[in-house]
Amino acid sequence: MTDPAVPHPLAERIARLRLPGMHAAFLEQMARRDLDDMPFEDRLALLIDREIAERRSRALRRRLKKARLHHEDACFEDIILSRGRGLDRSLILGLGDCGWLRNGANVLITGPTDPGS
Repeated sequence: MTDPAVPHPLAERIARLRLPGMHAAFLEQMARRDLDDMPFEDRLALLIDREIAERRSRALRRRLKKARLHHEDACFEDIILSRGRGLDRSLILGLGDCGWLRNGANVLITGPTDPGS
């Protein structure tokens, strides 16, 4: 186990390669004794998986920021399907399974979307 106050040379090289997920996972692995018996391939897989997850997360954050959504915390599960809104419950739930996306179809929502409208 290395001294956490002294940067590991390999950690510095990973950081220079701009692999923040892999860098964080490497530092975590270096601090854990219970991974010492793990095969090399498994430890490497953990590093790579972490980097992939980090890249996907950054890409999603970037796309969400670029979208400039009015209600950033909105989610499908929070749609109010009460009768007073005039929404077709089966249609809305059908949209939720994303079949339209897999089929290459488009969805256009018109009219008021705010439950207070």
